[in-house]
Amino acid sequence: MTRTMLATVPLLLITTALPSGAVPSTEAAPPTTSAGVVSALEQIGRTQTASDISAVRAAGGAVLLTDPDTSEVVAAVSVETPLGRALNPVTPGCSTTSLCMRSAANVPYGYSGAGTRTGTWKNIAQMAPGDRRSRFEWTSGGLTLAPGETNIFGRPVTMKKISR
Repeated sequence: MTRTMLATVPLLLITTALPSGAVPSTEAAPPTTSAGVVSALEQIGRTQTASDISAVRAAGGAVLLTDPDTSEVVAAVSVETPLGRALNPVTPGCSTTSLCMRSAANVPYGYSGAGTRTGTWKNIAQMAPGDRRSRFEWTSGGLTLAPGETNIFGRPVTMKKISR
């Protein structure tokens, strides 16, 4: 979605959300109308799923794009970490806090931080989100896992996208 297109659609209300009971940081918060935040919201527009939006909101520090006519949140990005920052590989393997995928041969693929990464991870038999809600998408499906959950596939899959 381009900035021009956004101006013609009534999606103008941007709000920030803190998790319940959270105390706002004393650090200077990035302005919610910064070009990076607005650009990220425009890019994901109405393509983000409700579960993806929920995951971003659950992580805290979210900036929301809301349709003022329906009150529907149509996009969310996290400002807890720099926007667009890719997940960083954990070497070697996985840690207790990292997003982790394991192949059928027990080869670990671990990622720390926050963001989204696309790729092709073949023969994935197991996945876990580590300490943050994480979204996993494979050739024929997708699943969001809460911290501490683990998923084991009935047969290995080819993972296409991970995010947290």
